[in-house]
Amino acid sequence: MFVVLTSASYCVEILPAFVKHYSALGAEAVYISVLELVPGLLDRTTQVAESCPIPVKVYPASQRWQKTKLEAQNKSELRIMVGLKMMDWYVPADLDEFIDFKKPIPEVAMDLTAGGYGYAMGTFSDRVSEDGSLSSYDPEKSLWDQYPRRVPVTKDLMQSKDMKVVLAQGHLAVCSGHHFIVDESYKKYPTDFTINHFAWRAGRREALQRRLDNYNKLGIKCESLNRILDHLAANNGKLELGFWR
Repeated sequence: MFVVLTSASYCVEILPAFVKHYSALGAEAVYISVLELVPGLLDRTTQVAESCPIPVKVYPASQRWQKTKLEAQNKSELRIMVGLKMMDWYVPADLDEFIDFKKPIPEVAMDLTAGGYGYAMGTFSDRVSEDGSLSSYDPEKSLWDQYPRRVPVTKDLMQSKDMKVVLAQGHLAVCSGHHFIVDESYKKYPTDFTINHFAWRAGRREALQRRLDNYNKLGIKCESLNRILDHLAANNGKLELGFWR
């Protein structure tokens, strides 16, 4: 089985494009865990899922996630709920993460199996609008055309981790945020893949502020969120692309 595990907290309008992307890469199904921080999000996700080209199975977020509202997007909880086994392969990806595997996922999994590798990693390629504004996503237009520029927002501005697990055997757990495999005794595939990161859209600034407020309430420090929010505040809510020139 070759599946994608994802999650949502506020918005799922990008879900059809997400499913279309992974369907074209050979994914058999998408499983999505929904933390309903916006009223009606669970029903909206179910509604949107009905129009997708492969099965999209919707799960309410775990009680732990609902209690903390951490948006940790811990794909391991969903992996357990789905019941993935060692012979399965899964892609842990947030809704704004479109991984470029270069070829179908089953073929990549075969390469990993042949080499005795348990998982593969990828690196962010942040995608932004032409002028750096956090523009509204239009589902009637190409996502790639709307956010054509590649800039290292996560690495340079946030000074945050820009690598994530992109494919793993079904029995392997990933950490919160899927930045690494919990059991590091498994071999990593030597080739890293590109993660096209379409996070920098309308609503992103507000989502990051809500996340920071929640972290502060829970006593969790996160300087990377402070950095990007300060940058956006200093540049009228835009990414200052001159930063990279």
